[in-house]
Parts: sequence; structure tokens; C-alpha cells
Amino acid sequence: MAAPYDTVNAALNAARVKLNDEVPTLVAISGQLLDNSHPFSQQITNNAWRAMQRALKANGMQDFEQEVAFIAVPPCASTDPTVFCNLSWNGYFNGVATAAAPALPANLVKPINLWERVSGSGSGFYPMDLVMDGLPTPPKTSWSALWEWKDQAIYFIGSKVATDLRIRFEGFFADFADFGTTYWYMQQVPIAWGADILALFIAAEICGKREPDAADSFLQMGFAGCSAIAKGEAIPGDAANIETQPGAE
Repeated sequence: MAAPYDTVNAALNAARVKLNDEVPTLVAISGQLLDNSHPFSQQITNNAWRAMQRALKANGMQDFEQEVAFIAVPPCASTDPTVFCNLSWNGYFNGVATAAAPALPANLVKPINLWERVSGSGSGFYPMDLVMDGLPTPPKTSWSALWEWKDQAIYFIGSKVATDLRIRFEGFFADFADFGTTYWYMQQVPIAWGADILALFIAAEICGKREPDAADSFLQMGFAGCSAIAKGEAIPGDAANIETQPGAE
């Protein structure tokens, strides 16, 4: 059975219905509101998509937690205890030089947990401890054991042998973009039954400062919808209608 994912276009259509193309301060672009061919429509939709994801995370949705494993991460190239290795979006710093790979996933917001094992050992992974006040400087061994998140990178002591790293992290879903011959608005919204809620955030983006009361109402309904999705509850019924909302007469 296919996943119950709507397309972005479904969310755009729902936003058009909610706005009715009649918000007073948007009359100048009436008839073109959220036209898929306009570049600003894609940007508005992605702004709304990011806002929706933040709301889902704030309500405790776990779908954004992901894992990645890096096999045979090279050992630290320095034996100096004060020299640390780090892993960032730019690549891996081995204590002497930076290589392009491995690198942190592009959709990583922040790491949650790390594990390690000696590469090729075939053993299970052992948890690494997060430190909050700076890494200590013990002599290098076969383990790093400790890690720290700072300057948008994972810092660790570095080992004398190649290791495998497993990282659990808080991530996010990518922006909607053209992929091959599939236009951005035909991509799926990877949240079950999420198109109506995304439509509310899109409508709020459209209203913005022109219609702040309507924008606030859309956001409040969007937040309520995100709370319901995160908790596995029914979507509030008033999330489907704008006609009674302030500023939308």
C-alpha cells in the first residue's frame, strides 16, 4: 500500500481555497496567487514547509530523528593530546588536514547520540559520552569515548586506529525542488495527511504583514494541526476553513 502522502500541488490548491484569492491587500496579484510557474511561489512554499517542520518538532514529533554510520574513519594523524579531530559539513579533520569525506549529512540540525567501534572488529557499537565543558586531553588510544558539539562540528579526541562511527541526529526534510523531470510542486509532502496543514502555513506566508490578523489565525490553526499530527490525534476541523478568520472577509 502506498504511503498516504499528498503532493505539494495539493497543498497549494488547498491554500488557494483557504485564501479564496480575495485577501484585500493581495488584489494586485489576484488570479496569479500561488501560480506554480512563479519563482516566489516555490520560495513561499519552502518557507512554510520549514515553519511547519519547526512546529512539528516543537510538539515532539520523532520522525525527524535519523541515523548515519561512517565506516573506517581514519585515525588521528597527530599524537598530541591537545589536538582533536572533528566532523563537519566540510568534511573530516584528522588533526592535521581536512578531507572531503566523511562529512555530516546535509540535513543534520544537531547530533543527539554517538557510538563507536574499532573498524573491522565486527563488534557492537559502544556509546560515546557528550561533554558540555570542553574535551579533556588524555593520550590517544583505540577509542575516542567522548564528543562535543561546537562551531557546527562534532569534535572528538581521535583514536590511534580506524574506527566506525554511528550518529543519531535531529534532521529535517529537504526543501521542495525540481528533481529530474518532476517539478517541485509535484513532489510529495512526506508527512501523512500533512497537505492541509502545510496549506495553512503557506496561507500565513502569503498574508504576512499585509493581513497580520489572518496570518496569525492561519498560524494558530497550523500549530494546532501540527500538535494533532505529532500526538496522533484527529486534525482540528476548523483547520480547513478561512471564511470565519479575521481579515479574510
